Amino acid sequence: MRHYRLFMEALWRADRRRFMVVAVGVLATGLLPAVLMVASGRVIEAITGVVTGDQDSARRGLMAVAWFVVFSLLMAGARWMTATAQAGLSQRLLAWVEDRLATAVLGPATVAHLEDPAVMAEIDAASEASRENVYYWALRGFVQSSTVRLTGVVSAVVLLALSWWAPLLLVAGYAGLLVAYVRWEQVSADDLSETIATSRRRSEYYRELLAEPAAAKEVRIFGLAGWLDFRFGSVWLAAMEAVWRRRGRVQRLLTLGTLGLVAVHVVVVGGLAHAALAGTISVAAVAVFVQAIAGMDGLISAQYDSLGVAKAGTALARLRTLSTRLEQSSAAPVEDADPGPCAVELRDVTFHYPGSKRAILDHLDLRVEPGSSLAIVGVNGAGKSTLTKLLAGLYRPDSGAVLVDGKPADPAGGRVAAVFQSFGRYELSLRDNVTLGAPGIDDREVEKALGLAGAARLGATLDTPLAAAYDGGTDLSGGQWQRVALARALVAVERGAGLLILDEPTASLDVRAEIELFEQFLEVTRGVTTILVSHRLSSVRHADRIVLLDGAHVVEDGTHEELMTAGGGYATMFTLQASRFAVGVADAG
Repeated sequence: MRHYRLFMEALWRADRRRFMVVAVGVLATGLLPAVLMVASGRVIEAITGVVTGDQDSARRGLMAVAWFVVFSLLMAGARWMTATAQAGLSQRLLAWVEDRLATAVLGPATVAHLEDPAVMAEIDAASEASRENVYYWALRGFVQSSTVRLTGVVSAVVLLALSWWAPLLLVAGYAGLLVAYVRWEQVSADDLSETIATSRRRSEYYRELLAEPAAAKEVRIFGLAGWLDFRFGSVWLAAMEAVWRRRGRVQRLLTLGTLGLVAVHVVVVGGLAHAALAGTISVAAVAVFVQAIAGMDGLISAQYDSLGVAKAGTALARLRTLSTRLEQSSAAPVEDADPGPCAVELRDVTFHYPGSKRAILDHLDLRVEPGSSLAIVGVNGAGKSTLTKLLAGLYRPDSGAVLVDGKPADPAGGRVAAVFQSFGRYELSLRDNVTLGAPGIDDREVEKALGLAGAARLGATLDTPLAAAYDGGTDLSGGQWQRVALARALVAVERGAGLLILDEPTASLDVRAEIELFEQFLEVTRGVTTILVSHRLSSVRHADRIVLLDGAHVVEDGTHEELMTAGGGYATMFTLQASRFAVGVADAG
């Protein structure tokens, strides 16, 4: 019943007007068949009377036929009205569910939930229903099952007026089969369980790789097609075997219940045939009797039609659980911030990734003055990218505080612009890729930002889609995409962002191009608090300050000259990189 309640609540919230139209249509199409049964019985009774010479039978027959036609037309109209409203309601329901899911996923200010396997399993289970059109089939099944259930109940009342024992015996037969169908509903709902959803997500990943353009070259060069196909099949079969075992047990119950119901029908129809041959019931009564039995049989098909409601209800329950869980970490209302460069401070910050005991940052203290530039360096795995995500408000520390202008870091505040290693590559126009989050910006500002980012000569107009799959579209190289991402950050700075974070944004560029671009960026963004991360130390030497991360702590802090003079870890790393670069230049020459 909980599944039905959740499904009804979702339909009501999605579109109340269409829901009411569907409800009225179900009532009409469920009740009118019983009226048609009685009318058809009267028609047959009148025909029999005419044959036997009853003078009034013709008049009664014409009246019965007229009523039969009227109610048939009403039935057709009710069905058309229900189908039309149902089509619109299913679309509104899907839109409502997708909106709820998007709201839940986008609600938290951080991205930590998107890196949590348990949350991702819940998201996938909740969205799988949309991918498989579960809500469409659930609504269709609900309308059909509700209609035939109502017809079945009214048919039982009609049948009870003709023979008290027949409907009772049929109900007993239906009850046995109903138990099996309820169990089948539970098994069908379990198909959306977290474990199965996770396995399906893994199998879908293998299948998508077979057609993924980015992986197409390696799939062919390394001959991965057969391996990926095998992995898809094995993971998918492993997920489905448990489902098939449960379904097999329930199918045996369904078989036994069906055989029992067949036996009940044999008894009821046999009794009807005996009464008809004995002349204890009329031909008209026999016709109504047969129609009523058929109407009651709809109670079983109704249970089958409503299986989709169980699946939809389970998906809605998961969506509600997901929404409740993510609401606890949703972003607080954004307060207006003062324009200008941001002051950034980390106070005793400790951070672990979920499920890991190793502290990425351990009781870290750091302050960045407004309008200054800070470079964060260190070996791979030192926590540089983690620190930038904390500064951007995308992660929350386990303890301590990350403050931007004295308030907890919040990516929704419009004060942070960032380019991360894994920046977005959007299949949109060049203009849209640069102006995301800043609608209405002038094309001259877009072109200026592209020029400052070194992306003025991409061979694309502002209206060109950045994907070859679209008409007139084009693909960009990795370095070109990075320049587009940098232009996007510059637009955000122009629109008021006071903190700019650049986390390895130019990894696809050569050393000289990266140095030139970083120096240009530091000049262009002078007066904006800027955080730079790069594994190439020569690219960040002109930052106002440089900190070296190691062992979850800041172990060195100062200007380039100060750190080189100190002769510590930074100086060693810089000298080593410089010597390798010199050797590379000499070899190239």
